[in-house]
Amino acid sequence: MTESKTGARLDEPRADAHAPDDRRRRDMALRLEMLRAEKAARDEAREAKRLAYEIEELELEARFEAELGPKGIAWNILDLTNLGEGFVVVRPGETKAHKRFTGAISRVKDGQSIPDETFVAYVLPALAHPMEKEFLAIANRRHEVWPRTANAIGDLQGFVQRDNAGKY
Repeated sequence: MTESKTGARLDEPRADAHAPDDRRRRDMALRLEMLRAEKAARDEAREAKRLAYEIEELELEARFEAELGPKGIAWNILDLTNLGEGFVVVRPGETKAHKRFTGAISRVKDGQSIPDETFVAYVLPALAHPMEKEFLAIANRRHEVWPRTANAIGDLQGFVQRDNAGKY
């Protein structure tokens, strides 16, 4: 056995040698418990928001089925919940507006973007939900909403054009 100058035995661990590890382990366990609780609260909030979105979507579907007719033909719903923005409902636009919009798009050269005025003139008249002011606020926060909304209107416009084909 080896002894130090103080008389302590060097071949045996000190009584408090593991205390920092134990304290560290307890601190880590408490931190982990706290992080798990925070994650559970975030997950619960996400689930509540998902349920609220689902309720909103079902209410909008019921409302617009009754007011406008079949979904996908008389109106369409855009799900913007992945952007945190809720839903947008559009109906087919005017045929002249659709032709102006597609003409404006065809004049845009590669690398150029479509002017906002072009989207505004096409999208706003076909907007059924939300109100115009709220939609513009969404579109200002999330510029990608313009082409998505225009595409949904274009899809509906295709149904209208096919339905009216050959009718005079």
